[in-house]
Amino acid sequence: MSPTPTQGAAAIAAEFAAALSRLESFCQELEVVADCLPGDVDAAKIAEIAERIVPVIRAAHAFEDGVVFVSLDRISAGEGGRLGPILRRLRHEHVEDEGYAEEIAEILAAYASGAPGAAAEAIGYMLRGFFASKRRHIAYERDNILPLLAAGANR
Repeated sequence: MSPTPTQGAAAIAAEFAAALSRLESFCQELEVVADCLPGDVDAAKIAEIAERIVPVIRAAHAFEDGVVFVSLDRISAGEGGRLGPILRRLRHEHVEDEGYAEEIAEILAAYASGAPGAAAEAIGYMLRGFFASKRRHIAYERDNILPLLAAGANR
């Protein structure tokens, strides 16, 4: 069971680290598909990713927004709420990423079914743009947000 905002920062930090690793693994799956396009690509794998991309991204963001960021708001309240602008920016990135994930899901589902639509090269380009952006977001959170949770656990 995932930690809640009322649990300790150490438990939240541990789950957050695991969640970031799961997102990195998903980005790796997207990269494998992008590398296979337009040639040797498994339509079933593309259909499966089309079904998973939105739920995977939304679940990760729900945990971050509803647990990690709430915990950080509490931790930073005694410091004048200095994390507010950073957390707002990250939440905004989550909204943008979810919209992009929805677009990718539609295009991948159409491609997997053989429907006319975007060219394989365009799909590969979209996937690369998405996972590159997610990897930068993950790296920022791992380098900056995770240490703040860990420091909050030691207070």
